[in-house]
Amino acid sequence: MKRLTFKKLRFGMMAVLLSCFMMAPVIRQDEVQAAGIPLSVPGTANLTFEAAVTDPAVVPGWSTYSFYGVDTASVSTEQVYAGSKSMKFVDSSSSASLARISQRFAITPESTYTVSAFAYLEDLVATNSGVIQMWLILYKPSSPSGPDIIQKTEITETAANVGKWINMSATRYAPAGYTEAAILFYSPLSNKTTAYIDEVSIGRTLPNAGFEEELGTSWTVSGAEVSTELEGKRTLKLMDASTSNISSAESSPLPITGNTRVGALARVYYDYATPIRMKLKFITSGGTVTGTEPVKYSGATDEWGSISISANAPANAAFVSVYLETVTSDYSTSYIDDVTLSLPIEYDLGVPITNDFIETAVFGRAQCPVTEQCDLLYAGVSGYPSKLVVYDAHSGELLESRELANTEAVWDMTVASDNSVYIGTANKKRLFRYIPGSYSGGNFTNGTLNEITLETGMEIIWAVAAGSNGSIYGGTSNSGKAFRYDANGTKTNLNGDAPIVADQIVRSIAYASDSEIYMGVGGSAGQVIRFNPTSSGPHPNILPNSATTRYVMGLDYVQYGGLKRVFAKLGSGSTVVLDPAELNLNLPPIATLTGIDSEGISKPYPGGDNVYYTKGNHLYRYDLEANAEAPVGDVGGSARGFAYLKDGSDTYLYAALSSGRILKFNSPSIDIDTSFVLLKAPSKIRSLANGSANKIYAGGFMGGMGVYDANTGLKDLHAFDDQAENITVMGQDLYLGIYPGALIKKYYTADSWNPPTNPATKYQDLTALDQDRPFGMLAVPGLNKLYVGTVPKSEENGGVFSAYRLSDNSVVHHTNIVPDQSVISLAYYPDNNKVFGGTSIHGGIGSTPPSADARVFVANAATDAKITDFVPVIGRKVISDLMVVGDTIWGLAEGGGATPAKGDLFTINPINHTVTAVYADKFDSLAGVSWQGGKMAVGNDGNVYVSIGGKLYAVNIETKAATVVAAGGVTLLTQDQDGDLYYVKNDTKLFKYDK
Repeated sequence: MKRLTFKKLRFGMMAVLLSCFMMAPVIRQDEVQAAGIPLSVPGTANLTFEAAVTDPAVVPGWSTYSFYGVDTASVSTEQVYAGSKSMKFVDSSSSASLARISQRFAITPESTYTVSAFAYLEDLVATNSGVIQMWLILYKPSSPSGPDIIQKTEITETAANVGKWINMSATRYAPAGYTEAAILFYSPLSNKTTAYIDEVSIGRTLPNAGFEEELGTSWTVSGAEVSTELEGKRTLKLMDASTSNISSAESSPLPITGNTRVGALARVYYDYATPIRMKLKFITSGGTVTGTEPVKYSGATDEWGSISISANAPANAAFVSVYLETVTSDYSTSYIDDVTLSLPIEYDLGVPITNDFIETAVFGRAQCPVTEQCDLLYAGVSGYPSKLVVYDAHSGELLESRELANTEAVWDMTVASDNSVYIGTANKKRLFRYIPGSYSGGNFTNGTLNEITLETGMEIIWAVAAGSNGSIYGGTSNSGKAFRYDANGTKTNLNGDAPIVADQIVRSIAYASDSEIYMGVGGSAGQVIRFNPTSSGPHPNILPNSATTRYVMGLDYVQYGGLKRVFAKLGSGSTVVLDPAELNLNLPPIATLTGIDSEGISKPYPGGDNVYYTKGNHLYRYDLEANAEAPVGDVGGSARGFAYLKDGSDTYLYAALSSGRILKFNSPSIDIDTSFVLLKAPSKIRSLANGSANKIYAGGFMGGMGVYDANTGLKDLHAFDDQAENITVMGQDLYLGIYPGALIKKYYTADSWNPPTNPATKYQDLTALDQDRPFGMLAVPGLNKLYVGTVPKSEENGGVFSAYRLSDNSVVHHTNIVPDQSVISLAYYPDNNKVFGGTSIHGGIGSTPPSADARVFVANAATDAKITDFVPVIGRKVISDLMVVGDTIWGLAEGGGATPAKGDLFTINPINHTVTAVYADKFDSLAGVSWQGGKMAVGNDGNVYVSIGGKLYAVNIETKAATVVAAGGVTLLTQDQDGDLYYVKNDTKLFKYDK
């Protein structure tokens, strides 16, 4: 929450209002703060502009103001600060003004009110500078037709103000007799303006918060007075005249509701001795007072800083006041200004990451006469939820888009012989079947989407391939099973209830016949299994010994005459061409191809022996008889799926390209003029960090980097193919821990985003150590070191603790620093130069944990060698976060224990490494936490904030009392330079908690 620094103006009577509309004086404000204790305004007031809209030109709850203004305000989605809508002002005339006013709402006389809003001004006008004004208007019942007292603020179109969100604020005292208020936005007569308004709020605030008036009844003081001796500005001066007395000041109380969270903020300047303390006083209707634990100012002397506190009001609280005091035993002088009291506000900042990842595409046919051209292109767009998108294969026209509920990725698709489309998805045991719609007279009728849920153990459906009679075959994990699914709804597990290969997953699959299915299995060692469902075995491996890989990522079976070939894409990136009849594994593959990035290999060209694939943006052909490849030409993207379709009397190779184009090829002609719209889907947020320039960075599942500028409210989205499991910051550098392969990439934020140059791969040596996920990421600027803790690859146990010296890029790797456990969380204690690491008993996907309890290890940062390790909480499986809080290490322990799942807070003495306290079952947790769990952040208000188990808690640093301040699917946590918190809700949305 930012500091109030606006200038106040007072106006009276309608004539003054009219003259101000005409003159439009400029009032600048750089940093302002939302209103105080929010008013209960009518729900129809629509202060956030999210109300349902039937006509965008009509803004619900807001009306034109008398005879002022052209009617060009509307509800817009073009620029929003939070949520999905804002109010747009377009004043294109220098001889007409534009105004919108809210509904009136009740206020209490003899109280102070602040209205605030976020405004975004576009730099569109060269000769008439744009201006947006905000007015707080107070009414007496005796003057219902017009305002009697107003307060105004404005922003103007200057280089410092355009193209960003600015928080506007205006404050006014309501004298006796004033019982109503309204909010007005205005573009003056002589100005042309395009602006957006969002997140309007109104609340009661502390009277005389800036001490610009005499104290009167607004503050009760002892040993304090209003002073102008500091920079000529009116402030409150607290001074101790002796070591036996204290100076204090208490604001007049404001009414609140019990069980409400309240925050207070003040600017402080002190010149020597002990600084001030702040606390909140909660008062019942009967006058009983309960005070919070005080927070001590920790800023520097002889300069302005801030002090803040927040706490939950007791259930019986009716009022709250702010209490400031000096500390006994010292002569001291402090100056106080701009004291504010408010309720925290939670802003929905929307979905920061959307991706148009087309993992796979297939071609099918709508229901229509055989003589008509009814070919369809199906694209699987990964996101949360993922989408099935249906296009006309020839024109690229978007025909239909369907959400695949509760899915985060589409891994494979196939078109069965009955033209049904089957979609294999990630993590949720969900197989989808789409029965295509029909064409009639050039019009498309939507198809039918059905969800098929497989049994436990088949969480990820990696691959699907069409068989005979409308059936399909599929490969899964975590059980390593494969299945056949018939059009009548019958599912049969191949190999009974046993995995195809023990302790492996079926990552890819290809169909030759109902007695010849090829399965690419992997985990610890990749194989290509030739499986006969009509036989009990044996089912031989045909992958040569020289083609070593942990996974077989893709399989394609092709046949030309009597010649059969299997193309197997290995985890290393190369593709080997195999003779499926050859069982001598000591012989090399027929061919090894490199650089193929298409999703699969095409079938042979009708009447020919060439198959096709892409490398980069280029189409290649492979001659099956000659076993030779050759380039065809630049097609501008990698292929996601192939088919041979008729266009008139000719047959063409069609391919859906990653660029959003449709390739149409008939040698020697390459036609890529047809395009289709790449639809975007929200992505899960995987990591969150506050980088330089007060920007919040969010890393996406399967890629993408969302950026939120906390200073301006602007959002940006960077295209990125890598999944950042965690992010740590050193100056203007972001270090990204990338899955898979545990790559470490560096993004220099002062330069433009331009992968693979920026971010660029900084370290890739953890790949060779069989590591996959860098969840532990800690940059220590004072040491110029980067510490990394990892989770190993699938089926493996034992993470690595690595210390990179950035000055010379030297590194020390500690494999199995805690035997068979992964390294999840890291913290650095500077006073004795030690690194603390938290572990998880869980290894990579599919591994079996050999340990019972997660541990904390301690390393000497001078040598990076382990000093000791210990179990902080018996029975917990994951130490999800560690953090330095004052002179103590705080930790979170999760996993294991009773149902419902709980998490513990524990503290460690960083000197002797003893666990000083365990606060058992302090938080709700999520069942099944294996790697990524709770996160912590030290607030500037006497609390540590903890995101865990779908909730955000405030934990008092002194008492360890925990209070839920936000709920509903909360994960991850970071904060900006003002101390406001950022977290994720429901996997895809970024939220801001303005304290």
